[in-house]
Amino acid sequence: MERAADANVPLWCDDAATRTLAAAFGVASFGTPELVEYLRSIGQIADAMANAIDAALIRGYAVGVQYRPEVWDLSWSFEGDAPGGVAQAILLCGPQFATEKMQLVARAMQRAVDQPQSLRDWSSVGARYVSEIAGEDEAAIDNLGVFLRTVLNASWIAPHQLDFVADGIRSVAGDRWYPALRKAIRHHWRELRSTAPVDIVAAHILGRISGLRAEDRQLALEIVLRDGETEI
Repeated sequence: MERAADANVPLWCDDAATRTLAAAFGVASFGTPELVEYLRSIGQIADAMANAIDAALIRGYAVGVQYRPEVWDLSWSFEGDAPGGVAQAILLCGPQFATEKMQLVARAMQRAVDQPQSLRDWSSVGARYVSEIAGEDEAAIDNLGVFLRTVLNASWIAPHQLDFVADGIRSVAGDRWYPALRKAIRHHWRELRSTAPVDIVAAHILGRISGLRAEDRQLALEIVLRDGETEI
């Protein structure tokens, strides 16, 4: 840092704490992701090479790699079932491309569906992301509800696996869990209720959430018995 300051040149550094300290002393800095992006923009390196470098940076938990679906998918394809560098990138790279990032979370959950801990951890990643980009409490509840609805609609998850998802989301949601679950089940009920008889929809939903905690199942049962009315 001192040498960069003395030479009046930016500091090349990938450590966030060091870059923060450098900024406090008026020393400009950049990380490897910014360098790769610059070299890409001036045609110094080909897109394919830049993509490969960016994917490796994400796997190495580098912060600041821009979202490109082919890059993030490539990085994720080389990771295991547990959340890794891609999960960190999702959490730290802001609300841009939120839909695409949550689709990646859903694919990661599907890949980890037979790995309880990884499924739980990816569910936590998704819940944390949609909560943090929401800002306001009610918006966070809405986002969590949408996330839960997506999982309820997923054909690849069984009732006993849904419990691991619920544990992961609950660990992040805290007091928002029940309002979000209520929104999700109520919407799911109404959506199915418009296309099928009550008894079939009730059996489907209650079977779907049969692996959840007793209090969660009770909430769903109340919604079904009250036929999805606005307030419970």
